[in-house]
Amino acid sequence: SPDCATTDVSALVRQLMWIATGWGRDLVVIRADIYRCFDEWEPALVQATLERAGLPTWLVRVFVREWTDLVARLRILDAEEGSDFEYQHGAKTGSVEAPRLLNLIWQVHFSPLVESWERRGLGFKADDGPPLTHAIWADNLWTFAASWGQAAMMRGEATELLVNVLRMRWKVASLEVMGRRGLLAPSVPVGCFVSGRWVAVSYT
Repeated sequence: SPDCATTDVSALVRQLMWIATGWGRDLVVIRADIYRCFDEWEPALVQATLERAGLPTWLVRVFVREWTDLVARLRILDAEEGSDFEYQHGAKTGSVEAPRLLNLIWQVHFSPLVESWERRGLGFKADDGPPLTHAIWADNLWTFAASWGQAAMMRGEATELLVNVLRMRWKVASLEVMGRRGLLAPSVPVGCFVSGRWVAVSYT
């Protein structure tokens, strides 16, 4: 939801862990941030996203103009103000619309992949209902899987979308993997730490 926050998704992950532990269900959670997400997206991506989302042409032009006709100046304390320069890519730093726009980018471009996951029965299932495959807020993506192999497949497909379609990349230092003890692949790095029945792995 565009109105949720990272803390809400973190609470969801904790609930899933509690359910998986209490009910003996297999669960692997992978989380990662997009590297310099708000600094690197291209105006063409914003325009394509808004058009695919069905926004009126005049409103698309208003949004795109925010990125294509934006001029700024750099000012450093105790130094002279720099010359004007044009924004080439990225969102305005601190803008309130940037996280919501990124949510829309995810929704438009990520939905076909999520539908594919659901058709293939991928994701975490606590009961007979539909599987829970992922959670997104701003530049954070969590994927939920029932096995390590499934988790690796889902993250690989998400990475292919991120790199080839959105022209972005993961922040490697943000990668976290969590799963029930004994569920993770044997190649889990030695630098992991164990907490209760859960194993958390941070790649740096």
